[in-house]
Amino acid sequence: ELLRELRSAIQATIELASSEDLDTPRMESPSRLPNYEQMKVKNANGSGKEDAYSPSKSSTSKNLYKPVDSRELDERDLVVKELMIWLERCLWHGMKNEIIVKRGEHVVKVHLSIWNLIRHLPEVCATSSEDCFIQTLYQLRDLLFVRTNRGRGHAWLRIALNEKLLDDALTRLLKRQDIVSRYYYSFALLRDEETSSLFLAMLAGLSGLGFKFHIDESHYDTDPEPMR
Repeated sequence: ELLRELRSAIQATIELASSEDLDTPRMESPSRLPNYEQMKVKNANGSGKEDAYSPSKSSTSKNLYKPVDSRELDERDLVVKELMIWLERCLWHGMKNEIIVKRGEHVVKVHLSIWNLIRHLPEVCATSSEDCFIQTLYQLRDLLFVRTNRGRGHAWLRIALNEKLLDDALTRLLKRQDIVSRYYYSFALLRDEETSSLFLAMLAGLSGLGFKFHIDESHYDTDPEPMR
């Protein structure tokens, strides 16, 4: 199950962050990691529900994950690399491949990525107290090497983790299911109230970690997309 694997990845990352051994070797080569195609994950109809994994929302919330901001984390760490793989698998689950939109007098097909959802943040953050979420989008304007929507999606996720805003930003987006439904099929993890709530509760644990991702990376434009 996607949520089971994500939960394991979060726990492994928390253990790494709280480790007293700050000189733990880091893995530079992504070839040592399982890629998207090699990962065997239950598909569409099993987005995250199972009898063996049904804790209450409170058991996977911030009460479970205590702040352990003692080590800077990035994708040179094997467990962080794997965390990002499973996080992106959850966010891409059930996403449509493309939608048809009208541009002027023309009708075009638009290939979808997580960026298509993220770019709606200004719509769902209407108050001045929510400007911090919109600021994460402004940071993307300054990037030199990220030039595609796919790359912007990958980069934004890492900005949001660096800023400890990911769960709150996604919470605001998922409240607007009229927006989410444009880009995701009905079986998607983010379309299901129970699994999406559990997903957000799990992400709250990441707010206690000190991520320091490098954002302006050209490979974000060409990294393989997760399975949908």
